[in-house]
Amino acid sequence: MRVRLAVVQLLLIALAIVSDARAQVWDRLGIFDDPAMMQPFGIMDGPMKSVWVGMPVGGPLGGLSVGYEFSVSGLDAFTGVLTRYPIAPNGAIGDVAAPPDTTTGSGGLNVAWVTCLSPGQAFLELVLIDPDPPQNHVLRVHKRFPPSSPKFPYPRAAPCDAPCFCVFTLRGEAYVLNPTIRTENLNWTAIKNLYRDR
Repeated sequence: MRVRLAVVQLLLIALAIVSDARAQVWDRLGIFDDPAMMQPFGIMDGPMKSVWVGMPVGGPLGGLSVGYEFSVSGLDAFTGVLTRYPIAPNGAIGDVAAPPDTTTGSGGLNVAWVTCLSPGQAFLELVLIDPDPPQNHVLRVHKRFPPSSPKFPYPRAAPCDAPCFCVFTLRGEAYVLNPTIRTENLNWTAIKNLYRDR
């Protein structure tokens, strides 16, 4: 047990300190309507709804990581938010909600596992609770406030190559709850991007 705790502490410290030496860019960290991370929008037609946070396969990390540092804005619009982990982390520090005032407030989450998470699966479930859910409401992934390193003010991930202790900076993406305008599935957006004039 002490060995696991020491490894988790080392991972969290690596996110905060050692990562300054080498950061690589860019994978994406998003909020999705399903644990398979296919749809960045959804409908909340009751008092509770689950959305999922994760890093899809496809970027430099291939969806593989042992830790994250980030926050989510827009959670203050709900009566309550529960956090659940499909795979229990070995260490979690902070609260996932970004502060309402990002200039002076603080908020965000550092979370780590001892072993590499499976690629293509969400690592965090957010259960949104509200009897009267908002319309056209945007949830967005941001950096932690303040970030553990001012040199990298982005959401970040620690990859599975523990001897490296590299940190990948991530592009935070948005999720739209109860959209009243038409939204597109990620797959269709990707196909359209192939044919867009550059």
